[in-house]
Amino acid sequence: MGSEALHDGQHRVRGLGGNGEGVVVWGMDTMWVAPGWRLQTVNVGFKGGAPLGSLTYVEEASSRPIDVAVRWDHVHDQLQCSVIDRATAQSEQDILERDARGRIGALLRVSAELGWRFASSEISRTDIFEAAGLSPATVPSSWTAPESAE
Repeated sequence: MGSEALHDGQHRVRGLGGNGEGVVVWGMDTMWVAPGWRLQTVNVGFKGGAPLGSLTYVEEASSRPIDVAVRWDHVHDQLQCSVIDRATAQSEQDILERDARGRIGALLRVSAELGWRFASSEISRTDIFEAAGLSPATVPSSWTAPESAE
């Protein structure tokens, strides 16, 4: 997938492939983006190959921050995203949790598509997070690739 134009929803992950131009992947589905909220901070890593951490959203009208915890439920084999402050209105919880699931789900999908073994450069990791809708927040320095299943 050389230098061809990207379609709406596609992202180029640089630092992969032998052609120097990267690999094209489909990003997150923007229909799940929480209206009226902006993703401010991404603090997500992997433990045992599963996502773990939090996303911080800021309400655009009031600048109120809300944290959403992210983890993989090994018992039910599903991604769990939960608003930490239970005083948050249920409708806001639902919207933010759905947004977080969409973003982290995209991160998992893009990661599986590319294979973390090949995504070792800072550039490719940044592009993967961008495709997952986890940008403009920077990739935390504590971020590590999941353990290989060898």
